[in-house]
Amino acid sequence: MKGTFTLKISDLLQNIGSDRVVFDEQGMKGVLELYALDGKSVLVKVKDFEKNLESVCDRCAKTFMREIRVPEYVAKYTLDKKEFEESEEDVLFLIDEKNQTIDVEELLYQVTISEDPFVLKCPECQEATAYLEDDEDEEE
Repeated sequence: MKGTFTLKISDLLQNIGSDRVVFDEQGMKGVLELYALDGKSVLVKVKDFEKNLESVCDRCAKTFMREIRVPEYVAKYTLDKKEFEESEEDVLFLIDEKNQTIDVEELLYQVTISEDPFVLKCPECQEATAYLEDDEDEEE
């Protein structure tokens, strides 16, 4: 990684090859696998992503640490501004054409929120809710 979350990909695009980056930075760890699809786009797979995130329980408002694990998440980076503008996909990003780099910070954010449940519950509330659901199942 060149900057915090910036990767130089000029060689990858020119040689239509692949690369692998293992990262453990800012409380996140995982593997980035990069595959040049052609001379103007790169497929990026985030594998074995892990992050601990401070969250607030929607039920009791208690702050707790939540462990996020995502086995795989895939995104595409492109130099084609038209493809980017017309795409309705959340997983399409632009390559910095001038510097031939990609910034994976937004991608890692997307990976993180991909695991957000509709209602965040701390372990205690999760256990209490599971107990209540078990009681409801037994009454039916």
